[in-house]
Amino acid sequence: HKLASQAHLDIALSYLAAGRHEDAVKTLKRFLDNSRYKDSPQIPDARNLLGRSYQLQKKFPEALATWQDYLARHPAHKAWRSVQQEVINTEYLMGAEKLAAKDYEAARRLWAEFLLKYPLDARCPQILFQFGQMNYQQEKWNDAIAEWRRLVSKYPNTAPAFTAQYMIAVTLEKHLGKLEEALE
Repeated sequence: HKLASQAHLDIALSYLAAGRHEDAVKTLKRFLDNSRYKDSPQIPDARNLLGRSYQLQKKFPEALATWQDYLARHPAHKAWRSVQQEVINTEYLMGAEKLAAKDYEAARRLWAEFLLKYPLDARCPQILFQFGQMNYQQEKWNDAIAEWRRLVSKYPNTAPAFTAQYMIAVTLEKHLGKLEEALE
């Protein structure tokens, strides 16, 4: 039927809305693999939705691969720009997941790559603050201060920089006993 491809997409959307992300993935894969629908106008939306389904399951490499495929195959599609932003968001989330799991080395590596690829992203100051926090959590006081000073010099007059200045003072006072320097 002429509406069958839209029905497949609607079924996947309903699974996604119900939080059944794995069922959405199965439905979308079946739809995308079916040669009868290869020229369907819903194919770009299905690829985008498949990437979103993976992202919601925290299957970040699969989401990135799906969205990269979408970006290559559908450069004129209406959602191209938002998918490009989701790729950036997913790369950020990969680091955030590693931080939440207290895998500081992996978080640092992923976010360092993020900073190199997207130096103008609004989350860059917060990432630099988190670098200091990771060192602080590991009781690497001087490394934490160095990271926070880097943040303050690179992004002055931002909320993360103000918080970093405070944390520098706290660390100097409480952990290093440098009261005069903390006051300054």
